[in-house]
Amino acid sequence: MRRAVLLLLLMAAALVFTGGARSADAAPVSGLVVDQITPEVPREPRTPVLISGSVTGSPGTSVRLRLRYSPGRPLSGRDELASYAAGEGYTSSWVTKIQATALDGTGKLPFQIQVTPHELGISRLGVYPLSIEVLDGTTDQQLAINHTVLTFIPKDAQLKRTRIAVALPLIERPHRADDDTFMDDDLPASLSSGRLAELLSLVNGVNGVTWFVDPALLADAERLTRSHTLRKGSSETTKPGDPAAGKWLADLKTALADRPVIATPYADPDIEALIHKGLDGPAAAALTRGASVATALLGRQVGTSVVWPAGGALDRDALDELSVHKVDRVLLSADRVSSVGAAAAPIDAVGGQVTAVLTDPVLDGALSADVSQPGAAARQRQLFLAETALLAQDGVPAVVMAPLDRLWTPDPAYVTGLLKTAATVPWLRLTGLDTIKPAPGAPVIRDLLYSTEDQQAELGRTILSGVRKLHTHAEVIAAVTGSKAPVFDDAVMRLASASWRGGVKTGQAFVRQVTRTVDERLRKISLSKIGRIVVGTNGRLPIAIDNNLVAENEPVTVKIRVTADNPAVLRIADGGVFESERITVSPRRAQTVTVPVTVTGSGDTTIRVQLLTPDDRPYGDPVPLPVQATGYTGVTLIIVGAGLTIMLAAVVMRVLRRRSRPALSPRTEEPVLNP
Repeated sequence: MRRAVLLLLLMAAALVFTGGARSADAAPVSGLVVDQITPEVPREPRTPVLISGSVTGSPGTSVRLRLRYSPGRPLSGRDELASYAAGEGYTSSWVTKIQATALDGTGKLPFQIQVTPHELGISRLGVYPLSIEVLDGTTDQQLAINHTVLTFIPKDAQLKRTRIAVALPLIERPHRADDDTFMDDDLPASLSSGRLAELLSLVNGVNGVTWFVDPALLADAERLTRSHTLRKGSSETTKPGDPAAGKWLADLKTALADRPVIATPYADPDIEALIHKGLDGPAAAALTRGASVATALLGRQVGTSVVWPAGGALDRDALDELSVHKVDRVLLSADRVSSVGAAAAPIDAVGGQVTAVLTDPVLDGALSADVSQPGAAARQRQLFLAETALLAQDGVPAVVMAPLDRLWTPDPAYVTGLLKTAATVPWLRLTGLDTIKPAPGAPVIRDLLYSTEDQQAELGRTILSGVRKLHTHAEVIAAVTGSKAPVFDDAVMRLASASWRGGVKTGQAFVRQVTRTVDERLRKISLSKIGRIVVGTNGRLPIAIDNNLVAENEPVTVKIRVTADNPAVLRIADGGVFESERITVSPRRAQTVTVPVTVTGSGDTTIRVQLLTPDDRPYGDPVPLPVQATGYTGVTLIIVGAGLTIMLAAVVMRVLRRRSRPALSPRTEEPVLNP
């Protein structure tokens, strides 16, 4: 067996165990961490490679460190790398033992192992398995193992660089329900020192990546700069503007000024769920609104022609709908399409051919890996280098990566370091997402893989039923105003955010708040309050419409449709239905419409008055008005009311006169109503 020259540098000041006896229940070794491999990619066979790490466990445990490697036999491809990293399917045949040493009094043994590629039998380009084992110092039983790799690229290696495009999300769940009401105070903390502050740091720290920015996040930050309402449970408080939110937004605008940016549809909606439930309107509106808001708040033209759907998956229905609305590129996970073996491929859709840009699921995982545990960052970096080197060896021209979770919480130092490494290694070249295009004559994608699990992950009926109802109400509210301003469209789109996947309870609270606000707005245009109506055999019934849009100072234009429940008692107009012309009502004013009616019988009935938009859509629910039909001829409510007033006055006068006369007998006279 070839003997490698290895150096173990014990970094503890004293390795003699001085503590008490080890507990019988304590694990002899609880952890093996490799903190660093330097250099990460050696270029010369005799370059020293330093492997640093530590072993932890019960104080006094005697351990050996063993290095397992495979001289002259690099991993054959990405599949073998995956098996090896998982501890399966690959066994190194060369072993070197390192002296037995006891863990110190704190239960720790820091180590450094220095070795050269030549000593490991590495001389040609490739990715080589390199495992560090911890063995029982007495029995040689394996106590822990760390499967890492060493990527060796000789200086004279001829590798064509693989272009790598990186997409990063700047997306946040909504914090506002209606436009003025925040449902929590989480956003200020995130902007100042939390996740969004770290994302801003990342924007400033990396170049050559494409950012997907949610315009609703920008709008929430901007709204936070002004006085707003904070609702918690049933209580509401008025909060002053937050200057820190304005600074974050200004800093982001500056940072993104010269970087590639794509806007998500407004509030990053669950496009698949909306389209599958027939809510194409909000889906289309989110595309248009997303572009306009991002352009306004970032001070540059930003489009929504590239869509990154939740879960990186789409089906044909969703793709067709997006293509109709000028979406010409979609960012999908490569495992959500039939195999194409490329970073981009065309796919046919109703609105024209769309380019599917395909992310690599393994690289996606490396980008979004949790590196909070000791040694995790070093391991992920080594695996990332290995994966991309194998891609370059295979002659792959381009690859795309993006985080698996768009609501990720990245470690800025890790991601920045990873991308800077990608920009400097000799087999990769960072490139913009817009440069990833199908090769000439590339085969068309035949199948989109949208699984049952994908369908089950979509927003459910509870939230989408609220979206449907409120979308309808928002449309009619806009339709009757003079400005036609879509007052509640943004709120409805926030309710459809894909971030409510897995957060239904919070999403429902937002639906309830928006419903309260929309209902309040609907009630500002109403019928004047009327009691029981009395009509004669024929006449005209007055219906008054109030416009209470005081703060909004908006004129409204509506129509009314009137029907009677019982035509045998009361008939409306000639055909049983009266529909008015358009009626414009100024703010703080009422406008009266007279409805022709004919009494065909005697008794009580109900008429129903439906407010309509100018294009005949119902505005709110029909209002029932009780009506009493009498035998009086040619009189209306106003006339009958006046007659009743005169009769009442006559009765009162008679009673007063009788009280002023001497009593003739103890019998009390009953007033006779005989006008």
